[in-house]
Amino acid sequence: MSAGCPCHVQRNVGGLIKPSADVVVLAVLATELAGCLAGDWKRWRYVLAEVGVAAVLLFAKGACMDYIMEDMGLDFNPEIEAGWQNYFYMGLNEESTGSYHAGDAAIFGEFQTSRAARNEAALERAFGRIKERGFLGSIYFWLRKMVMVFNDGTFGWESEVWIYGHYSADLTSNSRLTELLRNIFWPDSLYTGRFSAFCQLAWVFCMLGISGICFCRGEKSEEGISVKEKYAVLVVSFLGIFFYQMLFEARARYLLVFFPLLCVMSICGIWQYVDRIHGWIQKRADEKKIKCKRHNKKICA
Repeated sequence: MSAGCPCHVQRNVGGLIKPSADVVVLAVLATELAGCLAGDWKRWRYVLAEVGVAAVLLFAKGACMDYIMEDMGLDFNPEIEAGWQNYFYMGLNEESTGSYHAGDAAIFGEFQTSRAARNEAALERAFGRIKERGFLGSIYFWLRKMVMVFNDGTFGWESEVWIYGHYSADLTSNSRLTELLRNIFWPDSLYTGRFSAFCQLAWVFCMLGISGICFCRGEKSEEGISVKEKYAVLVVSFLGIFFYQMLFEARARYLLVFFPLLCVMSICGIWQYVDRIHGWIQKRADEKKIKCKRHNKKICA
């Protein structure tokens, strides 16, 4: 990092690359590996393909970060790069309920020349917080944290930390697309209210539908694969999202990057609700037909 550029700028650039795609790819890979270990060795081709996707994703992530650094004219210093240890440490802060805390970020000022020493100190302090709370205290803390993340109602939009000062116009272009995005995302802009309403509707849709995954049936399809096996990737992905939010520094707005996956899960969950309701109606209709047949037989006798 150049002398005139504050170190927090570099950490913010690193924060642009969220592990959302990584969580999904790892979930798919874990599910396929579990299938192979269970005896379905025909899946080895899918496992090989997913390993290739993971490798490409890792390469693309590095290339993207390098491009951002070069485009912004930053001199990258790996010794002050934020690792998962720092976000794990910050995710256990009682005062901020596991979200960003300036006091925890000060660890970068303590260890400016050694990333290894900083990561070691972050882990030591993180486990110290867990030990201080105890087992039940840590469980209670994580529950409160997940309520904060999943009970927001708007994917965190305009309800969390926000940059109220607009970026200067010379940092980017002023094309029609740029102006449209500003009108949507910046506070008190032309379409801000509509976007907030969309976030609230999307939140309700996701929260109502995702739980329907629990009602999927174990019946085999024509391909010999049960519905539960088809939804296994979605379930593992959601668990990955859940534990990612629980263990590391997180807020409700971090769920917005997972919206496409959450939306797919909600659609599948709503379908399971509809399927169960249809099955219940069909069962009642069949019982009614049986009663009618018995009644007719008694009349004929």
